[in-house]
Amino acid sequence: MAKKRAITEKEINNETLFFIYGDEKYLIDELITKILDTHIPEDLRVFNYDYFSEENSNAEAISNALHATPMMSDKKIVHITSVEKLSVSILDIIDLFLSKNIDSTILILSGGKPDLRKKFFKNLSTKAITVQFDPLNEKSLSDWILTYVKSNNRSMTREALMLFLSTVSSNIKYIKSELDKLFIFYDGNTIDENVVADLLGVSKEFNLFKLVENVCKRDFKNSVYITDQLLKSKENKTEPIAINLYLARIFTSAFKISSESRKSGKSIENSAASLGYNNPWLHRDFIECAKNYSLKELGKTLRYFLECDIKLKSSYQNGSTSIMILLKKVITESDNKDVDYLVFFNKLNGEN
Repeated sequence: MAKKRAITEKEINNETLFFIYGDEKYLIDELITKILDTHIPEDLRVFNYDYFSEENSNAEAISNALHATPMMSDKKIVHITSVEKLSVSILDIIDLFLSKNIDSTILILSGGKPDLRKKFFKNLSTKAITVQFDPLNEKSLSDWILTYVKSNNRSMTREALMLFLSTVSSNIKYIKSELDKLFIFYDGNTIDENVVADLLGVSKEFNLFKLVENVCKRDFKNSVYITDQLLKSKENKTEPIAINLYLARIFTSAFKISSESRKSGKSIENSAASLGYNNPWLHRDFIECAKNYSLKELGKTLRYFLECDIKLKSSYQNGSTSIMILLKKVITESDNKDVDYLVFFNKLNGEN
């Protein structure tokens, strides 16, 4: 079974076979660098470190590297990337090497998305320290950012974090690069939203997280205004479908919290904590939404998000118009008994 990012110092120090794969290349490279730094001093890597990529994978060269004796060191490392694309002959060479239990060579196999149903990878997963790095979810991404900021002797406000997340992709290498820019050009201890807005050239008024904040507060006027500015902005990277999905996630969590509160008789805050939404700093919007919308209203809004999702994916309606209608329904009409759920879809069927 693949470990989810967690790997111990003991495993790095003592194990000789690592299988590391996934979509988050930065975390894969970070772990491989740590293994390399642990075992091979930089001045000895020319003798004891062999790297094979998709371009230079050669069966004979790999075989020679795997069976070579370390020079002036107890260990040597062979790192083979793109394992999902290796030829059968190279996989056979690796199998042969593994059968000999040569503990002076540390073998690192890395790649993107190998077919784990294949016999080679099934066997490898049982023998190796196996680590899978998928793209981080929002919470894990937030935690990674805050940890990295702290490691550079800085802190970041919640508003700054939300604004920063609204401007970057989930690619950690890119995120690290943007954070490093902040550290270079700002020498203060606390990074707030003004720093993010000024140095990264984004708007602190018109972004996805400001929109969420106003929708959760049921401020229709500001929600519409922010959405209009957000979608008109040339710098904006947020598509209508992303707005709908993000709001749907907030309201789904708020529905769970509100439902738990009704069942348990506990407060919204205590119910949120019992469900794992126990960080007021990160989960403030979930809690605010659960407070400002009744359980019945939250249930109806989930239908509106589904309706909007189908509209956007079917190109039934202009994306901006669909989002504006969604905001109207969610904020001002979620207590309306007449829910026009999928009426547009029924009309389409009637026209055919």
